Amino acid sequence: MTDAQKPYRRAFTEHLIEPLPLETTTELRWYFHARRGVGTERDERFFDAEVGFARSRFQALFEVWQEQGDRVLDAASSPVLKDAVARGDGCLEFVVLPYPYLHLLPLVGTA
Repeated sequence: MTDAQKPYRRAFTEHLIEPLPLETTTELRWYFHARRGVGTERDERFFDAEVGFARSRFQALFEVWQEQGDRVLDAASSPVLKDAVARGDGCLEFVVLPYPYLHLLPLVGTA
């Protein structure tokens, strides 16, 4: 199970613990507004941002940003989670389920 945990730990660190730098947050805010904007000119800056923010972290942020607005980007750039984990107040725990639940797999994504 230890080998299976490595990619989850990496994703936890990359997507939740590491705060986005201010410059990245500023550019991401502009890109999200431009991406949602109707009739916005798609110039070189837009296409560069589109390539730069193609990773899953930014796609997930865009989806949540559409629902909750700019406060999502403020939270993504905050060091609060990183500090909580460093203090031991927050952590990632793995739990091995006692039963296989593969019979429920067809229900995933149907809600």
